Order: sequence, then C-alpha cells, then structure tokens
Amino acid sequence: MTATKQTNVRYAMVNMTKFKPGAARRANETISKTFMPSAKAAGIPMPSTYHPQTGEWDVIAIFPMADGISELEYSMTPSDAKWLAAMSKSLGGQDKAMALIDEYNGLIETNDRMLVHEHTD
Repeated sequence: MTATKQTNVRYAMVNMTKFKPGAARRANETISKTFMPSAKAAGIPMPSTYHPQTGEWDVIAIFPMADGISELEYSMTPSDAKWLAAMSKSLGGQDKAMALIDEYNGLIETNDRMLVHEHTD
C-alpha cells in the first residue's frame, strides 16, 4: 500500500444558525446589507445561503473553502482577512467592523458547523 491524497474533491464549511427570538430580522439585515457586500467587495467565494422551511435552524450557509481542507490550519483564513478588511473599509474602521460582528454574534442562540466535501468527477 502507498499513501495517496484524495483528488477531485471540494471542501466547504456548513454553518447552521438559530437566532434568539425576535433577532432573525436584524441578523438577516446584517448579512444582506453588510456581510455579503463585503464578501463581494473582497472578491472571495460567496457562500450559498438557505433559509429552511422546517427544522430548528434559521439559516444554513455553505462556505466554500478556497484553499481546501488546509484552511483548518488558520485562525483567520486569507478569505476571512480579505472579508474583514473590506468590511472595515466600508464601515470606517476595523473597530466598527468588529463591533458589528460582536452584535451579530449576540443575536445567535445556537449554531453548529460541519466540514463537508463533494466529489468533482
């Protein structure tokens, strides 16, 4: 037997979020008016976002991992750094961007993440 690296796969991080009662509207506004435009401005891969009709989650976002599974080695990925820089620029400073992230995180009741992959061939 020889070691072989898996090829023809794409990795993504699936983030499932449930907001505190009454917080979903503000959270979705933050996502659509600030988080998504900042991702577009940064030129990073856009997540696929779903709003479940059933189940416990308010939003499920699938974030492509541009650098594959090696992104797990970062405390802040290159894509995250570009996103934060773009959001900081649009909001007038990193302190304002971090305050908005803290506010958004305060709207979350619970969340869960899972690493997934898809076969590309």
